[in-house]
Amino acid sequence: SILRVEPTTSVPELVTPGKRRKDIRLRDLPKEVQGAFRSIFVPTIIEFCGCIEAWTSPTASDIQELWESTMPDGIHDQFSKLNGGKVVEALVQDKLTTWRNNTGKAALKTLKGIFIKENLNSVDQRKTYVAQQLTGTYKSYHYYYSVAVGEGSNVQYAGAFQSPLISKTFAEHLKAIDSIPQARRIADRPTGAIVLAILAVRYAIISLFLQQDHSSFFSGSSCPNVLFNWE
Repeated sequence: SILRVEPTTSVPELVTPGKRRKDIRLRDLPKEVQGAFRSIFVPTIIEFCGCIEAWTSPTASDIQELWESTMPDGIHDQFSKLNGGKVVEALVQDKLTTWRNNTGKAALKTLKGIFIKENLNSVDQRKTYVAQQLTGTYKSYHYYYSVAVGEGSNVQYAGAFQSPLISKTFAEHLKAIDSIPQARRIADRPTGAIVLAILAVRYAIISLFLQQDHSSFFSGSSCPNVLFNWE
């Protein structure tokens, strides 16, 4: 008999072993899995990451556990097979990058809206606004709060993390997980997502003041250090 050799990509559920992770796409999963991955698993993994430390990626074990507990029958027990060549892991990282970047874009959009609403058009006006918003320390910046009364050392705040800047940015996370039924939501608080929103707003304030708009930078692991070392 004649042995026929075919690239492994001819088999729908497999990916060429040497394929670079950045080249992996949703189409590398079988068609019957793609829909469930997009509509069920992506919101699930985003919700999970929103409840752990910001910029922390889920481990392979985390991903497998979530896969097995949330995906439909006939798919939930196929993780090891489908993750050959780390396909699922690569797709997860791609979706998390998009989620983080979307959070950064939401903060930029919100801040631009405030500039327009309050007629902050000149460099000096924006510089004054930036200085006000960055008053305090990382534990208590002005932009965290919905209410600020007084000035200088006598200022008093209320409504922590309820300012329009924070709440509208955090809403991007809520939108990403909106399709998860309430009964299947994680009980943990979304502390990671809140921190992500806080840093996204800080990034927006700094980048717009510097007249830069590199929202893709926000997903980078070095972003938190850059933001808090900026002066």
